[in-house]
Amino acid sequence: MDAFPAPAFLSREVKRGDYWFLNLSPSIGTDLEVVCGGREVCGGDYRIDRPGFRYSSLEFVASGQGRVNLNGKWEPLLPGTVFTYGPGIAHRIEGEATSPMVKYFVDFLGTDSTALTAKAFPDGGPWVVSSAAWIQRLFEDLKAAADTLSDSRGPVCVLVVRQLFALLADRSQSAPHESSHLNQRFLKLKAQLGELALRGLSLAEAARECGVSPSYLGRLFRLFDQESPHRYLVRCRMAFAASLLLDPQLLVKEVAALAGYDDQYHFSRTFKAFYGQPPEGFRKLRS
Repeated sequence: MDAFPAPAFLSREVKRGDYWFLNLSPSIGTDLEVVCGGREVCGGDYRIDRPGFRYSSLEFVASGQGRVNLNGKWEPLLPGTVFTYGPGIAHRIEGEATSPMVKYFVDFLGTDSTALTAKAFPDGGPWVVSSAAWIQRLFEDLKAAADTLSDSRGPVCVLVVRQLFALLADRSQSAPHESSHLNQRFLKLKAQLGELALRGLSLAEAARECGVSPSYLGRLFRLFDQESPHRYLVRCRMAFAASLLLDPQLLVKEVAALAGYDDQYHFSRTFKAFYGQPPEGFRKLRS
């Protein structure tokens, strides 16, 4: 990734910022060009106050709370909130001291910018997405493309931004602010499930550990994610197993046991279903 000095428009009230930059002086007249983006762990005193902005910007709140004022109207910022601003749009963003935000952003310019934002934000205001995990993964894909690709990173980032806006333009992805407490509940339960995944518990057992019913977990996952709670449990185990298989000293049966499987053959079949290769084949690919 090219080395750029931190631009003046980045907030100084950020505890940790993970930024990427493509071109801070994009060409005039292009359909769409991605400028920069990143993930910010905001301090409790996080503040942004601008009369406008040189680029169009899309922001996504992954966790924490705050508020945003767009052209004189205050709106809450809760987990799963997306909002946009750009040239000519006065905006003020404030973090909540007791619940600091972690948020993503991407800045862009081009003749398509207005149409893209208008479809995703018809009233110009922020809203809460029902599939926050999906949106977060796309922002992570942006960073991965910017960090790891060379000549193709610009076009790939443009495609990911278009994908983001295509998803946001589908209003079935919206959830009212009143359901934000459910979103926060979901995120906490999902984190608990991730911790429980390696104990080899069934979904019913994991739900009981979390103090909820399997049907309640299912409803939350249908509302806020793209996979079932059972598949999420298995995916966590498979991701852990894949990392363990990188250690050539561990036998496959030992990896299976550490990932919560008593039956090595059931583990191997499940691993192949997720990654297209059995554990032994995966090892050869990585060696």
